[in-house]
Amino acid sequence: MVARSGDIGRTVHVNEVLDPALWRERYAAGLAAGLEPEEARAARALFNGIPDETIRWHLRSAMSEAELHLRGVNLGIEVLKATPVDEGLRKGTDYDRKISRLPYSAAEEEMFFRIDLPYGPVISVERIRAYYWETLVWEFNPARDSSEAENIHLEWSKSGTLHILPANLQAFVVTTTGAWGVWHTIRLGRSPIPAVWAIDYTIGPNHYDRPGHIPTVLAHWIYCAASILLLSMSGLAQSKGLSSTSLSIDGVSKSVSLQASAIYGINSALETAFDNAMKRIDWKKLSAAHGRGLRVGMY
Repeated sequence: MVARSGDIGRTVHVNEVLDPALWRERYAAGLAAGLEPEEARAARALFNGIPDETIRWHLRSAMSEAELHLRGVNLGIEVLKATPVDEGLRKGTDYDRKISRLPYSAAEEEMFFRIDLPYGPVISVERIRAYYWETLVWEFNPARDSSEAENIHLEWSKSGTLHILPANLQAFVVTTTGAWGVWHTIRLGRSPIPAVWAIDYTIGPNHYDRPGHIPTVLAHWIYCAASILLLSMSGLAQSKGLSSTSLSIDGVSKSVSLQASAIYGINSALETAFDNAMKRIDWKKLSAAHGRGLRVGMY
């Protein structure tokens, strides 16, 4: 039986990369191996004593550095809400960022209401609203009615291109009285019209069509980058600031070297191994895999 990609772990969810417990398990578990029982317990106690928030901060910092290597590709998951945001929703809890409405152009209708989202990659589209000036005239809300999800077609998640395929367009084009509706007015009017599309959607990595996932090699780089400083901090705590001590009995002399003046610390060998592992990543190939590509505009 051939293993599937999900079984062999070619991708990792970004939440795993920011988990301090998983960092201890995957990158600090072997530090106590080969030590005497008392020394092993002391070493584990030091690593367990590093606050989770300290570990999470260095993992976040390494992830931010990776985004710079990938030329600004977003590795985190963000929930975007278009204005006007529903009352009661709290920034930082229910959503991450408030975004502006997008303009409407007549060319969009000719391409089945194609809309190019400014941010991506796109994981999911939660809601689409259309405003005619400041009046809400159209809404697709799958959270309210699951059947409305069929009207939203996310064609290209990386570039953020979607289409609206309304099942009952006539109900919008023609009013219940038989008169021409708002959409007909828009279609025959001047184009483009600003601030029409209010789209709520979620962005983040989407590797191998697995929302929220990044390549395992990229997760490994982030772990290694954070580990170097964390191991240095732990080594300094284990040695209590000392690099080496020597005692001469005949001459009755004692010398002490501080780690601040030394090149190598107690975990320097492992730090070097992590640094070498980081150099193996091919940023050019990763950038190509995560890039959004060229976008063709509509006129």
